[in-house]
Amino acid sequence: RVEGSAEQSDTLLIQALRAKASTVRWQAIAVIGVSSGVVYVVVLLISWRAWRAFRRQRLSLEAGESRYRDLFDNASELIQSVRPDGGFIFVNKAWTETLLYSHDELKSFKIFDIVHQDSVEQFQTVFQGIISGGPSEKIVFQLVAKNGDLVDVEGDVSCRFEDGEPVSARGIFRDVTQRNRAEKALETAKESARSVAEVSAAIDEVGRLAGTSPRMEDVYGPLVEKILAIVGADSLCLTVVDEDGSSFIVLHGSGAAWPVEGREPGAKLPLQGSATAQILETSAGFHVELRDNEETATKYPALLPLREAGNRSYIGVPLMSSGRTFGALHLLSQTPNGLSENDLPLAQRVADQIAGAISQDRLFKRHQATTAALSQSTERYRQMAELATDVVFTTDARGVFTYVNPVAPKLSGFSEDEILGRHFTEFVRPDWREKVRQFYVGHLRGRTPETLLEFPIITKSGDVKWMALRVRLVAEGGATRGFQALARDITERKQSEERLQKSEDRFRSVVEQAIDGFLVVDRSGVVIDVNRWFSDNLRYTRDEMLGKSMAEFIAEFKTERLTQVWARASHASQSESFTIEDTMLRKDGSEFPVEVGVGLMEVEGGQCLFGLVRDVTERKQSEHELRQAKAQVEQAGLARREFLANISREIRIPVSGIIGMTDLIMETDLTPQQREYVGMVGKSAGSLLNVIFDVLDSSNLEAGKLDLDRTPFDVRDCVSDALRMSAFKVHERGLELVQYVDERVPATLLGDPVRLRQIIVNLVGNAAKFTEQGEVLVSVGLEPHAGESQDGGPQEGEAVKIHISVRDTGIGIAPEAQQAISESFAEADGKGGGSGLGLSLCAQLVGLMRGDIWLESEVGAGSTFHFTAEFGHVTDFENAVESGPVSGLQGVLVLLVDDNQTNLNNLSQVVAGWGMEPILATNAEQAIESLRRHATDDRDVSLA
Repeated sequence: RVEGSAEQSDTLLIQALRAKASTVRWQAIAVIGVSSGVVYVVVLLISWRAWRAFRRQRLSLEAGESRYRDLFDNASELIQSVRPDGGFIFVNKAWTETLLYSHDELKSFKIFDIVHQDSVEQFQTVFQGIISGGPSEKIVFQLVAKNGDLVDVEGDVSCRFEDGEPVSARGIFRDVTQRNRAEKALETAKESARSVAEVSAAIDEVGRLAGTSPRMEDVYGPLVEKILAIVGADSLCLTVVDEDGSSFIVLHGSGAAWPVEGREPGAKLPLQGSATAQILETSAGFHVELRDNEETATKYPALLPLREAGNRSYIGVPLMSSGRTFGALHLLSQTPNGLSENDLPLAQRVADQIAGAISQDRLFKRHQATTAALSQSTERYRQMAELATDVVFTTDARGVFTYVNPVAPKLSGFSEDEILGRHFTEFVRPDWREKVRQFYVGHLRGRTPETLLEFPIITKSGDVKWMALRVRLVAEGGATRGFQALARDITERKQSEERLQKSEDRFRSVVEQAIDGFLVVDRSGVVIDVNRWFSDNLRYTRDEMLGKSMAEFIAEFKTERLTQVWARASHASQSESFTIEDTMLRKDGSEFPVEVGVGLMEVEGGQCLFGLVRDVTERKQSEHELRQAKAQVEQAGLARREFLANISREIRIPVSGIIGMTDLIMETDLTPQQREYVGMVGKSAGSLLNVIFDVLDSSNLEAGKLDLDRTPFDVRDCVSDALRMSAFKVHERGLELVQYVDERVPATLLGDPVRLRQIIVNLVGNAAKFTEQGEVLVSVGLEPHAGESQDGGPQEGEAVKIHISVRDTGIGIAPEAQQAISESFAEADGKGGGSGLGLSLCAQLVGLMRGDIWLESEVGAGSTFHFTAEFGHVTDFENAVESGPVSGLQGVLVLLVDDNQTNLNNLSQVVAGWGMEPILATNAEQAIESLRRHATDDRDVSLA
């Protein structure tokens, strides 16, 4: 079993092997050494007898070592043994208990790591001397315990040598920390006793200066250096809490190791987290040794920056006045244990004397400030009174004027001399004098601090002016000294109030004569006011209704409904009202319906609900009759639809037979004249059948019975199907039918393809009827929409609105006829032989699709019917048509030849969308010339 680490270079004893030869018993000892990653094995062979002697000797040595170890562990001295490099070999129990390090922790330390920095140089000199062969020496130095405490030790150190080389340095030390502290305390006490007279004299000087000098620096400046010398501190700082309670002010700072509080007099710093705040929390002085340990960080976090600045001892004592802590005196020492608990009484005595000096200084300055402020306040009061726009005056306790500002003479017409010395009630209108006098006698007896009264006065010219007077009682020493008053001219306001009162009287007269009822209720539904309408209609008098709940006048009254009405009125604007319907009760118990316009209005008690009530009995009767008439009309419409459905079915059967028979006749041998007649019969029958279908669809649309399907479909296939259905009629008239679908139109839409196809077929058929030559062009594009993406197409999930136009090159439509078609979608004239129902049906279907339909036309230039329709946008990967360049076709030259310019332009856009380069020609000569020209350019036309 290997004991220790395989990485150590020490020799390890791993096991004992027994070997037996022919006549001698041998003991084999295998020794393994590891150094620089190389393993060395040495095997020693000794005789068994020699081995037994070796074992007895080793056991004896181990027993002796155990006895010595027990002796060392029970010793009170600190005993240690270290290697020449300073690494620990052995420490006794007293050593670990004093310095608090465990044996495992010491494996990573050297003796120099725990010697205090002030003793390192001395210790290293002694240590080097003894391991170099010098004699053992006595040494006194300081060790640093694990918790940061300094331990004073003294003792002897010596070195053990083997073969002339140092093996270990041994030390036996005594802990003299308590002895040194007692000696220092005794010395401090003696020094303090010697300095009592000097400190007392300095403090008396503080008291003398505090009463004569306006500068606090003169008070505590001479004292600071003396305090530092007596107490043994390196730094001192005086701080006081600012009036705002969240910061403190530095009065004085001395010493270089004061990094946090600042040392500039007058510096204002945050209180939270400072050493001053720590003193305020305890309101008692305390001493702290600033050690780098968890206890200091937990109990005194505000003092940690002081330790980082190199300080090791701290004393803080409060500055107190009348039992209230208003600041702190801070003392610091950069020497461990430089300050102690014994220094606290002296520091507190100094702090008390300084606190008294500061308090006297503050009192002196406060008195000066109060006197100055009173003088400034009096002057400001006089200036403000002179500049005020209202009357400002004072009287004595009897009510006789002692001061008036310049506004009083201007307002009253009396001079200042005519006012002063007279009683203020002499200027009050005679019918109000007794009332005003009684009011202020009660004010004086009741010692009310402030009162307000409005009353009229008589000016020197005899005019009446209304005054709003606010009066304050002036008391001193418990006795009334007079009054201070502010009077404002409110004549215009009183006149406005009088006009308002007259207006309200007129309004009341109008309300009383109104043909509708006027009602005001409070928040709980109690009637505040009503007009005469209620007496005429409910048979109650006004007095019978006032103060009663609306529950007595409303049938099936519910509090919840009143709450809802209040909430709705509160959310409406002040000028906005709304209407509700209710049923009112007459005094005889009969009921009648009413319509009430409800709103909010302001009254003296706050907000109230008002209602304009109208009897709607006759209107309700008319509405009932109207509903009955509407029901009769709907019944008639239903009968008409049923009739149309039945008659159309009866007509469709024979018409379908006629169409079938004409188709069969057309397949037989007919003369040209017969074929013409039969063809006309077939066309007429087909037209009749289309009219029947249009009539049925129009009837269903009118009744709201026609619903649109909502299924995915390919818009290109839908348009193509519609054109194939119309192709025969168009080509029969010798016209070209052209289709163009914008590539931005989505491949798959969600809607009703059957009705979309029906609209297109109707419009194409209508265009073909009025076109003698040329073409019919059906274009499908995307209507601009807020939901379009950056590439111009719609976003997934957005509604898509497509724009379809049907353009012909026919005769066109005059403007007056366009207006007629736009209004009724009837035929412009009878040349087409249609009924006009197709256009009407298209308009209704477009409306169901949330679109619009309109016409653009010019006589002789053709017509264009436009309509828009809204569909859902879905992604159908199976049916979606890929847009954009097609692989393998990019850059390929293609020759397009067509004598129809519209077809040529449409084809050009299609192939360009595939990435091809189109060459356009309208006849054979242009096509051949284009082929020859591109052949000479070494760019062959791949497709024509």
